Amino acid sequence: MSNMEDTRMEKDVSVPRVLVGGVKGKVGKTVLSVGLILALKGRGFAVQPFKVGPDFIDPGYHSAAAGRPSRNLDGYLMSGETILSSFVRHCSGADLAVVEGVMGLFDGVDALSGVGSTAEMARVLGAPVLLVVDAERMTRTAAAIVSGIRSFDPAIRIAGVIVNNVGSARHKEKIQAAIERLAGVPVVGSIPRASLEMPYRHLGLVPTAERKDLEGAFAAMRSLVEENVDVDRVVEIARSAPGLPRPAPARRRARLPHAHLGVFRDEAFSFYYPENLEALQAMFGRVSLIDALRDPSLPEGLDGLYIGGGFPEVYAPQLEENRRLRREVREAAISGMPIYAECGGLIYLCSSLSTLDRGSFEMVGFFDGRVEMFQRPQALGYVRLLAERDNLLSEKGETVLGHEFHYTRIVLEEEPTFAFSVLRGRGIDGRHDGLMKGGVLASYAHVHAASFPVFLRGLYRELKRRRSGLPPS
Repeated sequence: MSNMEDTRMEKDVSVPRVLVGGVKGKVGKTVLSVGLILALKGRGFAVQPFKVGPDFIDPGYHSAAAGRPSRNLDGYLMSGETILSSFVRHCSGADLAVVEGVMGLFDGVDALSGVGSTAEMARVLGAPVLLVVDAERMTRTAAAIVSGIRSFDPAIRIAGVIVNNVGSARHKEKIQAAIERLAGVPVVGSIPRASLEMPYRHLGLVPTAERKDLEGAFAAMRSLVEENVDVDRVVEIARSAPGLPRPAPARRRARLPHAHLGVFRDEAFSFYYPENLEALQAMFGRVSLIDALRDPSLPEGLDGLYIGGGFPEVYAPQLEENRRLRREVREAAISGMPIYAECGGLIYLCSSLSTLDRGSFEMVGFFDGRVEMFQRPQALGYVRLLAERDNLLSEKGETVLGHEFHYTRIVLEEEPTFAFSVLRGRGIDGRHDGLMKGGVLASYAHVHAASFPVFLRGLYRELKRRRSGLPPS
Protein backbone atom coordinates (compact mmCIF):
# COMPACT_ATOMS: atom_id res chain seq x y z
CA MET A 1 0.00 0.00 0.00
CA SER A 2 1.39 3.43 -0.98
CA ASN A 3 1.87 6.36 1.38
CA MET A 4 -0.80 8.22 -0.61
CA GLU A 5 -3.31 5.44 0.11
CA ASP A 6 -2.33 5.46 3.79
CA THR A 7 -3.01 9.20 4.00
CA ARG A 8 -6.34 8.88 2.23
CA MET A 9 -7.52 6.10 4.56
CA GLU A 10 -6.52 8.09 7.63
CA LYS A 11 -8.64 10.98 6.42
CA ASP A 12 -11.69 8.87 5.60
CA VAL A 13 -14.33 8.35 8.27
CA SER A 14 -16.82 5.49 8.44
CA VAL A 15 -20.44 6.69 8.55
CA PRO A 16 -23.01 3.89 8.12
CA ARG A 17 -25.97 5.44 6.32
CA VAL A 18 -29.08 4.85 4.25
CA LEU A 19 -31.14 7.27 2.21
CA VAL A 20 -34.90 6.70 2.05
CA GLY A 21 -36.06 7.84 -1.39
CA GLY A 22 -39.38 7.49 -3.16
CA VAL A 23 -40.64 7.03 -6.70
CA LYS A 24 -42.87 10.08 -5.99
CA GLY A 25 -43.99 12.37 -3.18
CA LYS A 26 -46.43 11.16 -0.49
CA VAL A 27 -45.32 7.57 -0.93
CA GLY A 28 -44.66 7.01 2.78
CA LYS A 29 -41.07 8.20 3.16
CA THR A 30 -41.61 10.07 6.44
CA VAL A 31 -43.54 7.29 8.18
CA LEU A 32 -40.93 4.74 7.11
CA SER A 33 -37.99 7.00 8.03
CA VAL A 34 -39.39 7.76 11.48
CA GLY A 35 -40.37 4.12 12.04
CA LEU A 36 -36.89 3.04 10.99
CA ILE A 37 -35.26 5.57 13.34
CA LEU A 38 -37.39 4.27 16.22
CA ALA A 39 -36.74 0.61 15.38
CA LEU A 40 -32.97 1.21 15.18
CA LYS A 41 -33.03 3.20 18.39
CA GLY A 42 -34.89 0.31 20.04
CA ARG A 43 -31.99 -1.94 19.02
CA GLY A 44 -29.55 0.33 20.83
CA PHE A 45 -28.31 2.39 17.87
CA ALA A 46 -27.71 6.12 18.18
CA VAL A 47 -29.31 7.43 14.99
CA GLN A 48 -28.58 10.76 13.34
CA PRO A 49 -31.44 11.88 11.08
CA PHE A 50 -31.27 14.17 8.05
CA LYS A 51 -33.80 15.61 5.60
CA VAL A 52 -33.12 16.45 1.96
CA GLY A 53 -34.43 19.90 1.08
CA PRO A 54 -35.64 22.92 3.04
CA ASP A 55 -38.42 21.18 5.02
CA PHE A 56 -39.05 22.16 8.67
CA ILE A 57 -41.85 19.73 9.60
CA ASP A 58 -40.40 16.31 8.74
CA PRO A 59 -37.18 17.07 10.66
CA GLY A 60 -39.37 17.77 13.71
CA TYR A 61 -40.60 14.19 13.58
CA HIS A 62 -37.06 12.89 13.04
CA SER A 63 -35.71 14.87 15.99
CA ALA A 64 -38.44 13.75 18.36
CA ALA A 65 -37.90 10.11 17.34
CA ALA A 66 -34.09 10.10 17.42
CA GLY A 67 -33.48 12.38 20.38
CA ARG A 68 -30.98 14.27 18.19
CA PRO A 69 -31.67 17.35 16.02
CA SER A 70 -32.40 16.41 12.43
CA ARG A 71 -30.36 18.40 9.90
CA ASN A 72 -31.33 19.67 6.46
CA LEU A 73 -29.09 18.87 3.51
CA ASP A 74 -29.87 20.90 0.41
CA GLY A 75 -28.18 20.76 -2.98
CA TYR A 76 -29.56 24.14 -4.04
CA LEU A 77 -28.67 26.04 -0.89
CA MET A 78 -25.36 24.30 -0.11
CA SER A 79 -22.22 23.27 -1.95
CA GLY A 80 -21.18 19.62 -2.04
CA GLU A 81 -18.32 20.40 0.33
CA THR A 82 -20.69 22.05 2.81
CA ILE A 83 -23.07 19.09 2.61
CA LEU A 84 -20.32 16.55 3.30
CA SER A 85 -18.88 18.62 6.11
CA SER A 86 -22.27 19.06 7.77
CA PHE A 87 -23.15 15.41 7.36
CA VAL A 88 -19.95 13.98 8.82
CA ARG A 89 -19.74 16.55 11.60
CA HIS A 90 -23.30 15.97 12.79
CA CYS A 91 -22.91 12.18 12.61
CA SER A 92 -20.31 12.40 15.38
CA GLY A 93 -21.41 10.16 18.23
CA ALA A 94 -24.01 8.36 16.11
CA ASP A 95 -23.89 4.72 15.00
CA LEU A 96 -25.92 5.19 11.86
CA ALA A 97 -27.55 7.94 9.77
CA VAL A 98 -31.00 7.87 8.21
CA VAL A 99 -31.55 10.44 5.45
CA GLU A 100 -35.10 11.10 4.25
CA GLY A 101 -35.42 12.25 0.67
CA VAL A 102 -37.78 14.76 -0.90
CA MET A 103 -40.47 14.24 -3.59
CA GLY A 104 -39.52 11.60 -6.16
CA LEU A 105 -35.93 10.41 -6.31
CA PHE A 106 -34.91 12.59 -9.28
CA ASP A 107 -37.19 15.59 -8.68
CA GLY A 108 -35.39 18.84 -7.91
CA VAL A 109 -35.27 22.51 -8.80
CA ASP A 110 -36.04 21.81 -12.47
CA ALA A 111 -36.84 18.89 -14.73
CA LEU A 112 -33.39 18.61 -16.32
CA SER A 113 -30.50 19.31 -13.95
CA GLY A 114 -31.53 17.34 -10.84
CA VAL A 115 -30.17 20.08 -8.59
CA GLY A 116 -31.73 19.82 -5.15
CA SER A 117 -32.93 16.26 -5.74
CA THR A 118 -32.66 13.20 -3.54
CA ALA A 119 -30.58 11.50 -6.23
CA GLU A 120 -28.08 14.36 -6.18
CA MET A 121 -27.80 13.95 -2.40
CA ALA A 122 -27.27 10.20 -2.76
CA ARG A 123 -24.35 10.89 -5.11
CA VAL A 124 -22.79 13.53 -2.85
CA LEU A 125 -23.08 11.33 0.24
CA GLY A 126 -22.30 8.04 -1.48
CA ALA A 127 -25.39 6.76 0.31
CA PRO A 128 -27.14 3.49 -0.56
CA VAL A 129 -30.81 4.13 -1.35
CA LEU A 130 -33.86 2.38 0.05
CA LEU A 131 -36.42 3.02 -2.67
CA VAL A 132 -40.05 3.26 -1.55
CA VAL A 133 -42.47 2.06 -4.24
CA ASP A 134 -46.25 2.51 -4.13
CA ALA A 135 -47.51 -0.94 -5.12
CA GLU A 136 -51.19 -0.11 -5.38
CA ARG A 137 -52.72 -1.78 -8.45
CA MET A 138 -49.44 -3.06 -9.89
CA THR A 139 -47.09 -6.05 -9.81
CA ARG A 140 -44.71 -6.51 -12.75
CA THR A 141 -44.82 -2.81 -13.58
CA ALA A 142 -43.11 -2.14 -10.24
CA ALA A 143 -40.11 -4.09 -11.55
CA ALA A 144 -40.04 -1.88 -14.64
CA ILE A 145 -40.10 1.24 -12.47
CA VAL A 146 -37.25 0.00 -10.26
CA SER A 147 -35.26 -1.15 -13.30
CA GLY A 148 -35.76 2.20 -15.00
CA ILE A 149 -34.63 4.12 -11.93
CA ARG A 150 -31.50 1.95 -11.65
CA SER A 151 -30.53 2.56 -15.27
CA PHE A 152 -31.50 6.25 -15.29
CA ASP A 153 -28.48 7.10 -13.12
CA PRO A 154 -26.07 4.19 -12.61
CA ALA A 155 -24.12 6.31 -10.06
CA ILE A 156 -27.02 5.89 -7.64
CA ARG A 157 -26.97 2.60 -5.78
CA ILE A 158 -30.49 1.28 -5.23
CA ALA A 159 -29.62 -1.14 -2.42
CA GLY A 160 -33.13 -2.22 -1.46
CA VAL A 161 -36.81 -1.65 -2.11
CA ILE A 162 -39.61 -1.10 0.39
CA VAL A 163 -42.98 -1.78 -1.18
CA ASN A 164 -45.89 0.24 0.24
CA ASN A 165 -49.65 -0.28 -0.11
CA VAL A 166 -49.47 -4.06 -0.50
CA GLY A 167 -53.00 -5.49 -0.79
CA SER A 168 -52.56 -9.11 0.27
CA ALA A 169 -50.08 -11.91 0.93
CA ARG A 170 -50.44 -13.01 -2.70
CA HIS A 171 -49.82 -9.45 -3.92
CA LYS A 172 -46.71 -9.28 -1.74
CA GLU A 173 -45.32 -12.52 -3.20
CA LYS A 174 -45.92 -11.48 -6.79
CA ILE A 175 -44.47 -7.97 -6.55
CA GLN A 176 -41.47 -9.13 -4.56
CA ALA A 177 -40.68 -11.83 -7.11
CA ALA A 178 -41.01 -9.35 -9.97
CA ILE A 179 -38.72 -6.73 -8.42
CA GLU A 180 -36.06 -9.16 -7.23
CA ARG A 181 -35.94 -11.38 -10.35
CA LEU A 182 -36.59 -8.83 -13.08
CA ALA A 183 -35.03 -5.66 -11.61
CA GLY A 184 -32.34 -7.36 -9.56
CA VAL A 185 -32.94 -5.42 -6.33
CA PRO A 186 -33.82 -7.06 -3.00
CA VAL A 187 -37.14 -6.20 -1.38
CA VAL A 188 -36.38 -5.43 2.27
CA GLY A 189 -39.89 -4.46 3.33
CA SER A 190 -43.55 -4.78 2.37
CA ILE A 191 -46.07 -2.47 4.04
CA PRO A 192 -49.76 -3.46 4.09
CA ARG A 193 -52.28 -1.10 2.52
CA ALA A 194 -53.77 1.66 4.75
CA SER A 195 -51.52 0.69 7.66
CA LEU A 196 -51.24 4.18 9.13
CA GLU A 197 -52.90 7.50 8.35
CA MET A 198 -51.00 10.73 9.02
CA PRO A 199 -52.69 14.16 9.40
CA TYR A 200 -51.73 16.69 6.72
CA ARG A 201 -51.99 20.47 6.48
CA HIS A 202 -51.25 22.34 3.26
CA LEU A 203 -48.50 20.30 1.56
CA GLY A 204 -46.98 18.65 4.64
CA LEU A 205 -47.65 16.87 7.89
CA VAL A 206 -49.15 18.60 10.91
CA PRO A 207 -46.14 19.65 13.09
CA THR A 208 -45.21 17.54 16.11
CA ALA A 209 -46.01 20.43 18.48
CA GLU A 210 -49.68 20.09 17.52
CA ARG A 211 -49.83 16.30 17.78
CA LYS A 212 -51.43 15.31 21.08
CA ASP A 213 -51.17 11.67 19.99
CA LEU A 214 -47.46 11.73 19.10
CA GLU A 215 -46.43 8.97 21.51
CA GLY A 216 -49.09 6.64 20.13
CA ALA A 217 -48.24 7.60 16.55
CA PHE A 218 -44.57 6.82 17.17
CA ALA A 219 -45.45 3.44 18.68
CA ALA A 220 -47.51 2.64 15.58
CA MET A 221 -44.71 3.72 13.19
CA ARG A 222 -42.14 1.63 15.05
CA SER A 223 -44.38 -1.45 15.01
CA LEU A 224 -45.11 -0.93 11.33
CA VAL A 225 -41.41 -1.06 10.47
CA GLU A 226 -40.43 -3.79 12.89
CA GLU A 227 -43.22 -6.07 11.64
CA ASN A 228 -42.81 -5.41 7.92
CA VAL A 229 -39.21 -4.35 7.24
CA ASP A 230 -36.03 -6.42 7.57
CA VAL A 231 -34.27 -3.96 9.88
CA ASP A 232 -31.17 -6.16 10.20
CA ARG A 233 -30.80 -6.09 6.40
CA VAL A 234 -31.13 -2.30 6.45
CA VAL A 235 -28.28 -2.15 8.98
CA GLU A 236 -26.14 -4.28 6.66
CA ILE A 237 -26.91 -1.94 3.77
CA ALA A 238 -26.03 1.10 5.89
CA ARG A 239 -22.71 -0.46 6.90
CA SER A 240 -21.84 -1.13 3.25
CA ALA A 241 -21.61 2.61 2.52
CA PRO A 242 -18.08 3.79 1.64
CA GLY A 243 -15.98 6.05 3.84
CA LEU A 244 -16.30 9.82 3.61
CA PRO A 245 -13.62 12.53 3.85
CA ARG A 246 -13.12 13.90 7.33
CA PRO A 247 -14.24 17.56 7.38
CA ALA A 248 -11.97 20.45 8.20
CA PRO A 249 -12.52 22.03 11.63
CA ALA A 250 -15.48 24.41 11.72
CA ARG A 251 -14.58 28.09 11.38
CA ARG A 252 -14.90 30.01 14.63
CA ARG A 253 -17.26 32.99 14.53
CA ALA A 254 -16.64 36.38 16.04
CA ARG A 255 -18.56 36.71 19.31
CA LEU A 256 -20.25 39.58 21.12
CA PRO A 257 -20.06 38.34 24.72
CA HIS A 258 -22.48 40.91 26.16
CA ALA A 259 -25.12 41.00 23.40
CA HIS A 260 -28.55 39.63 24.33
CA LEU A 261 -30.73 38.27 21.50
CA GLY A 262 -34.35 37.14 21.84
CA VAL A 263 -35.73 34.33 19.63
CA PHE A 264 -39.46 33.65 19.32
CA ARG A 265 -39.89 29.87 19.75
CA ASP A 266 -43.31 28.31 20.34
CA GLU A 267 -46.10 26.53 18.45
CA ALA A 268 -46.78 29.57 16.25
CA PHE A 269 -43.10 30.24 15.43
CA SER A 270 -41.28 26.92 15.16
CA PHE A 271 -39.58 26.96 11.75
CA TYR A 272 -35.88 27.31 12.54
CA TYR A 273 -32.94 25.44 11.11
CA PRO A 274 -30.80 24.14 14.03
CA GLU A 275 -27.72 25.64 12.38
CA ASN A 276 -29.29 29.10 12.48
CA LEU A 277 -29.88 28.91 16.22
CA GLU A 278 -26.43 27.43 16.79
CA ALA A 279 -24.87 30.25 14.77
CA LEU A 280 -26.66 32.79 16.97
CA GLN A 281 -25.55 30.99 20.12
CA ALA A 282 -21.97 31.23 18.87
CA MET A 283 -22.27 34.89 17.82
CA PHE A 284 -23.99 36.40 20.84
CA GLY A 285 -23.37 36.14 24.56
CA ARG A 286 -26.95 35.30 25.48
CA VAL A 287 -29.94 33.97 23.54
CA SER A 288 -33.35 33.93 25.25
CA LEU A 289 -36.35 32.02 23.90
CA ILE A 290 -39.69 33.88 23.83
CA ASP A 291 -43.15 32.33 23.78
CA ALA A 292 -45.43 34.65 21.78
CA LEU A 293 -48.52 32.83 23.02
CA ARG A 294 -47.83 32.82 26.77
CA ASP A 295 -45.00 35.16 27.78
CA PRO A 296 -46.49 38.41 29.12
CA SER A 297 -43.52 40.56 28.10
CA LEU A 298 -40.12 40.58 26.44
CA PRO A 299 -37.05 39.60 28.49
CA GLU A 300 -35.20 42.49 30.07
CA GLY A 301 -32.04 43.82 28.48
CA LEU A 302 -32.71 42.64 24.93
CA ASP A 303 -30.50 44.01 22.16
CA GLY A 304 -32.26 42.35 19.22
CA LEU A 305 -34.93 39.88 18.07
CA TYR A 306 -35.22 36.99 15.62
CA ILE A 307 -38.78 35.91 14.71
CA GLY A 308 -38.88 32.80 12.54
CA GLY A 309 -41.56 31.14 10.49
CA GLY A 310 -44.38 28.82 11.41
CA PHE A 311 -48.17 28.87 11.48
CA PRO A 312 -49.26 32.19 13.00
CA GLU A 313 -52.63 31.78 11.25
CA VAL A 314 -53.37 28.71 13.38
CA TYR A 315 -52.67 30.64 16.58
CA ALA A 316 -53.92 34.07 15.47
CA PRO A 317 -56.47 34.41 18.33
CA GLN A 318 -53.81 33.69 20.98
CA LEU A 319 -51.31 36.03 19.31
CA GLU A 320 -53.90 38.81 19.26
CA GLU A 321 -54.86 38.14 22.87
CA ASN A 322 -51.28 38.65 24.08
CA ARG A 323 -51.61 42.41 23.67
CA ARG A 324 -48.85 43.46 26.02
CA LEU A 325 -46.22 41.40 24.22
CA ARG A 326 -47.36 42.73 20.84
CA ARG A 327 -47.16 46.28 22.16
CA GLU A 328 -43.64 45.71 23.50
CA VAL A 329 -42.46 44.25 20.19
CA ARG A 330 -43.89 47.25 18.32
CA GLU A 331 -42.25 49.68 20.77
CA ALA A 332 -38.92 47.84 20.42
CA ALA A 333 -39.14 48.08 16.64
CA ILE A 334 -40.05 51.78 16.78
CA SER A 335 -37.08 52.39 19.09
CA GLY A 336 -34.72 51.05 16.40
CA MET A 337 -34.00 47.62 17.89
CA PRO A 338 -32.57 45.30 15.21
CA ILE A 339 -35.24 42.69 14.39
CA TYR A 340 -34.91 39.96 11.77
CA ALA A 341 -38.14 38.17 10.78
CA GLU A 342 -38.84 35.33 8.34
CA CYS A 343 -42.25 34.53 6.83
CA GLY A 344 -44.39 33.97 9.95
CA GLY A 345 -42.38 36.68 11.67
CA LEU A 346 -43.10 39.04 8.76
CA ILE A 347 -46.82 38.32 9.13
CA TYR A 348 -46.64 38.93 12.89
CA LEU A 349 -45.09 42.37 12.38
CA CYS A 350 -47.91 43.51 10.08
CA SER A 351 -51.16 45.19 11.19
CA SER A 352 -53.61 42.32 10.89
CA LEU A 353 -54.04 38.72 9.74
CA SER A 354 -57.22 37.47 8.04
CA THR A 355 -57.71 33.71 8.29
CA LEU A 356 -59.64 31.36 6.00
CA ASP A 357 -62.72 31.47 8.22
CA ARG A 358 -62.80 35.24 7.56
CA GLY A 359 -61.70 36.13 11.04
CA SER A 360 -59.40 39.15 11.31
CA PHE A 361 -56.86 39.40 14.11
CA GLU A 362 -54.60 42.23 15.19
CA MET A 363 -50.88 41.62 14.97
CA VAL A 364 -47.94 43.81 16.07
CA GLY A 365 -48.70 46.66 13.65
CA PHE A 366 -45.17 47.84 12.98
CA PHE A 367 -45.68 47.52 9.22
CA ASP A 368 -48.87 49.14 7.97
CA GLY A 369 -50.25 46.23 5.99
CA ARG A 370 -52.88 43.55 6.26
CA VAL A 371 -52.16 39.88 5.63
CA GLU A 372 -54.72 37.76 3.79
CA MET A 373 -54.84 33.96 3.87
CA PHE A 374 -55.73 31.87 0.78
CA GLN A 375 -56.69 28.26 0.13
CA ARG A 376 -53.89 27.74 -2.39
CA PRO A 377 -50.16 28.38 -1.99
CA GLN A 378 -49.14 31.90 -2.97
CA ALA A 379 -45.46 30.96 -3.21
CA LEU A 380 -43.63 27.64 -3.04
CA GLY A 381 -40.02 26.87 -3.89
CA TYR A 382 -36.48 28.15 -3.84
CA VAL A 383 -35.69 31.85 -4.03
CA ARG A 384 -32.70 33.81 -5.23
CA LEU A 385 -32.51 37.39 -4.05
CA LEU A 386 -30.16 40.26 -4.89
CA ALA A 387 -29.45 42.69 -2.05
CA GLU A 388 -30.19 46.23 -3.25
CA ARG A 389 -28.88 47.77 -0.01
CA ASP A 390 -27.09 46.75 3.17
CA ASN A 391 -29.43 44.98 5.57
CA LEU A 392 -29.45 42.78 8.68
CA LEU A 393 -28.86 39.63 6.61
CA SER A 394 -26.44 40.66 3.90
CA GLU A 395 -24.57 43.48 2.17
CA LYS A 396 -25.48 45.33 -1.01
CA GLY A 397 -24.70 43.32 -4.12
CA GLU A 398 -24.74 39.93 -2.40
CA THR A 399 -26.95 37.10 -3.65
CA VAL A 400 -29.09 35.38 -1.02
CA LEU A 401 -30.44 31.86 -1.55
CA GLY A 402 -33.44 30.66 0.39
CA HIS A 403 -36.86 29.05 0.31
CA GLU A 404 -40.42 30.37 0.47
CA PHE A 405 -43.66 28.56 1.25
CA HIS A 406 -46.77 30.45 2.28
CA TYR A 407 -50.49 30.80 1.69
CA THR A 408 -50.67 34.53 2.38
CA ARG A 409 -50.41 37.86 0.59
CA ILE A 410 -49.61 41.23 2.13
CA VAL A 411 -51.53 44.36 1.16
CA LEU A 412 -49.29 47.26 2.19
CA GLU A 413 -50.83 50.59 3.14
CA GLU A 414 -47.45 52.38 3.34
CA GLU A 415 -44.69 53.08 0.85
CA PRO A 416 -42.28 50.16 1.28
CA THR A 417 -38.51 50.04 1.29
CA PHE A 418 -37.28 46.67 0.07
CA ALA A 419 -33.92 45.07 0.77
CA PHE A 420 -33.96 42.63 -2.16
CA SER A 421 -34.96 42.30 -5.77
CA VAL A 422 -36.27 38.84 -6.64
CA LEU A 423 -34.24 36.89 -9.21
CA ARG A 424 -36.12 33.64 -8.54
CA GLY A 425 -39.35 33.20 -6.59
CA ARG A 426 -42.16 35.57 -5.71
CA GLY A 427 -41.18 37.47 -2.58
CA ILE A 428 -43.67 40.02 -1.28
CA ASP A 429 -44.93 41.53 -4.53
CA GLY A 430 -43.42 39.31 -7.22
CA ARG A 431 -40.42 41.59 -7.74
CA HIS A 432 -39.15 42.42 -4.25
CA ASP A 433 -38.70 40.90 -0.82
CA GLY A 434 -37.36 42.05 2.52
CA LEU A 435 -39.31 44.93 4.05
CA MET A 436 -36.94 47.40 5.73
CA LYS A 437 -38.01 49.97 8.26
CA GLY A 438 -35.96 51.37 11.12
CA GLY A 439 -33.81 48.49 12.36
CA VAL A 440 -36.17 45.78 11.03
CA LEU A 441 -35.73 43.37 8.11
CA ALA A 442 -38.72 41.08 7.42
CA SER A 443 -39.10 38.80 4.40
CA TYR A 444 -40.91 35.73 3.16
CA ALA A 445 -37.60 33.94 2.53
CA HIS A 446 -36.21 31.34 4.91
CA VAL A 447 -32.40 31.33 4.85
CA HIS A 448 -30.12 28.51 6.04
CA ALA A 449 -26.96 29.56 7.87
CA ALA A 450 -24.92 26.91 6.03
CA SER A 451 -25.77 28.57 2.70
CA PHE A 452 -24.38 31.91 3.78
CA PRO A 453 -20.78 33.00 4.39
CA VAL A 454 -21.67 34.90 7.58
CA PHE A 455 -25.26 34.40 8.74
CA LEU A 456 -26.94 37.67 9.80
CA ARG A 457 -23.74 39.67 9.45
CA GLY A 458 -25.75 42.90 9.43
CA LEU A 459 -27.49 41.96 12.69
CA TYR A 460 -24.10 41.29 14.26
CA ARG A 461 -22.84 44.65 12.99
CA GLU A 462 -25.85 46.54 14.38
CA LEU A 463 -25.70 44.86 17.78
CA LYS A 464 -22.00 45.64 17.95
CA ARG A 465 -22.72 49.31 17.21
CA ARG A 466 -25.45 49.42 19.87
CA ARG A 467 -23.16 47.81 22.43
CA SER A 468 -20.49 50.40 21.59
CA GLY A 469 -22.99 53.25 22.09
CA LEU A 470 -22.92 54.21 18.40
CA PRO A 471 -26.06 55.22 16.46
CA PRO A 472 -27.58 52.72 13.97
CA SER A 473 -25.87 52.64 10.58
